[in-house]
Amino acid sequence: MSMDKMGLMNAPWGICGFTSSLYALHNHSPATKHEALEKGGESATRMLAEIKTYLRMLQAAGKQGILDSIEAFTQSFGGFGTWTIATYIERINSVVTHGATTADPNFGIGMPPAAVVDYMKRVCDFPNAREIPVKTVVPEMILGMGTDALGMSLYDGLGHYLYSLNNRIYSWGNQFADPYTAMNGVAGVPSDRWKIVRKIAL
Repeated sequence: MSMDKMGLMNAPWGICGFTSSLYALHNHSPATKHEALEKGGESATRMLAEIKTYLRMLQAAGKQGILDSIEAFTQSFGGFGTWTIATYIERINSVVTHGATTADPNFGIGMPPAAVVDYMKRVCDFPNAREIPVKTVVPEMILGMGTDALGMSLYDGLGHYLYSLNNRIYSWGNQFADPYTAMNGVAGVPSDRWKIVRKIAL
């Protein structure tokens, strides 16, 4: 079964912090779990339920700092200036009644690097997940790609996460030969304006 399915819901929505982590989870899960993971990757409703579950876990654990950082980072993206955790959860709750459409950009959510690390530890069972120096190279990692072209100041212009396994890049349900090919034209920004600004190892 194809690992590519884990990134399908990131094509219409900006949920790369979650999908990049789920690529890694798929790679490390027993084969018996692959089908369930892939169904989640293909289903808008299941993916939103996954995100809501994580946010509720943070609330229950009193991790207000992480929640605040997610809110602030999401608000830094164009069109998300009034985004809040509370309204996002309400929007997900409405999916039960009205269904989710991949044409609705309002299901995007920005995950700071520390929040991605926390999600990988708390939910994906990667206890050694951690940020590593950008110059460090390991066979498997999540790459945070940034640019100065979009006017975003947080985390060195961080705008997207990619999953890298043995120099193969996974994102949006596709595979790429390198991170710059993957990012070419994203948000209208050419490949030479993107750079690796964060790395997360498992």
